[in-house]
Amino acid sequence: MFNLKPLVGAISLALLYPTVSLAVDTGDAPARYGLPATHEVVAGAPYLGEVAPDDNDPVNSDLADGDDTDVAGDDEDGVFGHPTLVEFAKAYTTNVFVTNPTSAVVNLAAWVDFDGNGTFDADEASITTVPAGADNLRIKMLWPNTLGLTTDYIGTTYARFRISSSVITAEDAISSFDDGEVEDYSFPIEQDSDGDEIPDTEDPDNDNDGIPDLVEGTTEDTDSDGILNYLDVDSDADGIPDYAEAGPDAANPKNTDGDTLPDYLDTDSNNDGSPDSAGIAGDSDGDGITDALEGAGDSDGDGILNINDIDSDNDLIPDAVEIGISAPTPVDTDGDLIPDFLDLDSDNDGIPDIYESNILKVNVADIDLDDDGRADNTQLFGSNGFVNFVARGDNPDIPQYAIPDVDGDGVRDFRDTDSDNDGVSDVVEAGGVD
Repeated sequence: MFNLKPLVGAISLALLYPTVSLAVDTGDAPARYGLPATHEVVAGAPYLGEVAPDDNDPVNSDLADGDDTDVAGDDEDGVFGHPTLVEFAKAYTTNVFVTNPTSAVVNLAAWVDFDGNGTFDADEASITTVPAGADNLRIKMLWPNTLGLTTDYIGTTYARFRISSSVITAEDAISSFDDGEVEDYSFPIEQDSDGDEIPDTEDPDNDNDGIPDLVEGTTEDTDSDGILNYLDVDSDADGIPDYAEAGPDAANPKNTDGDTLPDYLDTDSNNDGSPDSAGIAGDSDGDGITDALEGAGDSDGDGILNINDIDSDNDLIPDAVEIGISAPTPVDTDGDLIPDFLDLDSDNDGIPDIYESNILKVNVADIDLDDDGRADNTQLFGSNGFVNFVARGDNPDIPQYAIPDVDGDGVRDFRDTDSDNDGVSDVVEAGGVD
């Protein structure tokens, strides 16, 4: 029996477009990504970039560049570069250029294999539309929340971009369309040891303890635990995090007893014959402040008493950092009779400590809705009183960020009245009156 379906399809396309070709543009990601995505090459149809799609046989390749090197020329010009993507990334965006010569809105979709499993899964899709008449228009594809999609996978991954006048759903990574174009790309997912979304190759402090990797060295493993110091949050295994032992000027780590080892590498930092791991008598939460000084109260109202709370004022700066160098007597930087570990603006510069706790690593407005300088008590807290959202997943006592000293003058920003050392006080830059 004669099959009329191809003929009917061709007649339908001819009615839609002035010139019809039964040529097909295909994806070129590796074959493990399934049957190639295909688009009929039709004149006057939407496409990616400035160069219209070509006609090519399936050209699967490990670099997703089989179509790029096709004898007909390189038509894959929709995406010029891929923003850095790290393991366990929380969100992702990328730009794609598109052309739509039609008089109707068309559809655009992108998939990124975030978990490196060799498929473009439906939950890895981002879908939007392209306005009529678009001429090499840049469109930002958004994946606003990739938690649960990204994993610890490190290595080469792939992205697919598709445009068509047909409806495109998240399930259409390998379907066929009557017009449009498909482009595939390869790029790396990079290692990010401390979860700050800066790849290790670009991160000057890969364990976020505030001590630069250049200071810690990238070959030493002081406590022989198999984790190099520059990746180890407790390099001497004394139970005190390196960020706490680093002192106020983390680039020049504190050396209390003046021997050859800074405190973060010294298991007896004050040379009193008692190991640091023994802690301070009467210090229930191990933050360096005795229970007697912390008192029996719950200063931040998070339901965890100060003596058990490693962040007693919920400003996202651990008490072990705010205590300063006068332990066990806490520092009171601005002399207002409120020690820094309970003071929401330790240097009285008009900028709450919660904002100076990190450099744009935390959207403070999201966790301090009432703008009182404390993380809201509606947040989820660990039993240690630290906000789960900002704690490292592998250690709830460690922030995901280093407490910053922007100008590198040895005074962390929450204690520095001119954090950028530009000669203009933070009070003035914050919009206040000195």
